[in-house]
Amino acid sequence: SCKDTITKQHVVYPKLQPDFSFSDVCVSDQVNISDQTTFTNTGIRKWLYKANASDSFFVQNPFFRYAAAGTYTIYQTLTSSEGCVYDTFKQIIVYPLPKVNFADSNKCIDNRFRFYSILSIDTGVIKQVLWDFDDNTGSTLLNPPHSFPSAGIYNVKLIAESDFGCRD
Repeated sequence: SCKDTITKQHVVYPKLQPDFSFSDVCVSDQVNISDQTTFTNTGIRKWLYKANASDSFFVQNPFFRYAAAGTYTIYQTLTSSEGCVYDTFKQIIVYPLPKVNFADSNKCIDNRFRFYSILSIDTGVIKQVLWDFDDNTGSTLLNPPHSFPSAGIYNVKLIAESDFGCRD
């Protein structure tokens, strides 16, 4: 009987466990990716992150910003030292900034002003406000009264913060 036999050695490379972390952010805040990949008896030759259709990053711990609120998918693709490719993805929430405006009731010295906040936000709620009257005083009231110490030009500022920590 005629026979033929062959034996070949096959190397099976260890697996990377791709993973990364980040925190949800507000519009225009920096997203900081932290690679959390685990592996044994191998290494990583190449990192690729896709933050959206047009932005790709080829570093281990990239950072970038989103210009609009929404939910985005971040993809991580890794190539091991042996050329094996592994990937994963996670979703990030980018929260909107509050929309801030205000009106006042007066323009005359010696009369008490009443400031009226005009606030809105697309997602979440306004958690707190901070008024700066440009005369070394301020208020955390939504619609505060205020008397200025003298005639002049004052740059009044209103800052609103959402329940997600987003400020404008």
